[in-house]
Amino acid sequence: MSTRRRRGNSARGSGKQGGEQGAALTFLSPEWVREVARVVDSARRSDEYFRRLSSAFSLRVTYSIAGLPAALRPSYGGKSEATVCVELVRGRLQTLQIGNCECGPDPDFTVTSDYPTAQRIFRGELSPARALAERLLRVEPAASIYRRPGFTAKTLIVAGLVLKYARRVVTRFETDGETTGSA
Repeated sequence: MSTRRRRGNSARGSGKQGGEQGAALTFLSPEWVREVARVVDSARRSDEYFRRLSSAFSLRVTYSIAGLPAALRPSYGGKSEATVCVELVRGRLQTLQIGNCECGPDPDFTVTSDYPTAQRIFRGELSPARALAERLLRVEPAASIYRRPGFTAKTLIVAGLVLKYARRVVTRFETDGETTGSA
């Protein structure tokens, strides 16, 4: 499944608005990803610090999460891996693709993890920095982290703000055989 969102278009999914109506959306489902994009975009408009920080910031990231629970696999063509591509241009969400996608010819970063790691990071049980240090989260090309330290630092700050606002989406988590609590 591939979904593309261009600037100015709605990021709404199936009509369920996890952040507004309290209906829990499944972590990493296409509807959840679109709702997170909507919530983050709204926060960028209302949070002056976030807007100033991100207004001169552009980034292309491909995030792949392996080991999806069986309930999420149909949303990703039956595969056990979710791929989400995000392109920010001057702080605005330019492209959001879910499924079989690549974030342009040369994403700034390709991030990979497994589902339990992504879930722990989202819940706040594990910081992205610690996950990286423990090799639970991989970032490629690793050399660009060190070659562009200012860009990397700004990326981490913006990612932290995105995560802060993403956590406002009421979320449920799938594991093989069960659904667990909400964030």
